[in-house]
Amino acid sequence: MESPVKILVLSIFLVFLNAAVWSLGWLYAPEITGENRSMENVQATFLLLGTIIFLIASYRASEKPYRILFISLTLFYINFFLLEIDLRKVENYDILLIGINPPGRDYWLVVAWIVVFGFFLFNARKTLIAFLAWLKTPQGLVIMAAGLFYVLSVPFDDNVLKLDAKTSKFFEEIMDNIATSLMLLCAVLTLASKQTLHAAMHNRPESPSEKLMSDNKIG
Repeated sequence: MESPVKILVLSIFLVFLNAAVWSLGWLYAPEITGENRSMENVQATFLLLGTIIFLIASYRASEKPYRILFISLTLFYINFFLLEIDLRKVENYDILLIGINPPGRDYWLVVAWIVVFGFFLFNARKTLIAFLAWLKTPQGLVIMAAGLFYVLSVPFDDNVLKLDAKTSKFFEEIMDNIATSLMLLCAVLTLASKQTLHAAMHNRPESPSEKLMSDNKIG
């Protein structure tokens, strides 16, 4: 597993890189904050890449609890990706986009979450252990940091601070860009950590009964 300090430094670097690059871009081209413009397109790209990476992680997972966890995260990222893109104004492709635009996407997402929840119910305890183990890793902390930046974007989305509309929109988008870049980092770190982190479950301290069975094993 990568050093937590290195991951912390990398996360902070991503925050400042986003702030610097997008601030400079906004000064020269304020329109980058518009719908389906540069900032939102980058967010969608990061989320799509994160979705693909978690899908690969779920395929490589050797234990069912981690496979369920990573499939759930794949769906979680897909939800954010589909919310980020808006193709309702695209003409002549209505049939092709029926599964991407609402309400079509809502139907299959609900079905997908019901299926995943069903698998979770049959493996609830082990999947919960896997989730808690993953959440304590650096990548788990990174995705929680991403969630924090999404929360920080809410006041700007509602313009609670009473800034001018363009400035408030910029701060909202820059928080979202930081969040999605951290989500991508989380996916990459998860895949890089032996692809599954299933070792975390095996490396947990043995219970007294498990230790007794291990000591009495023949051979």
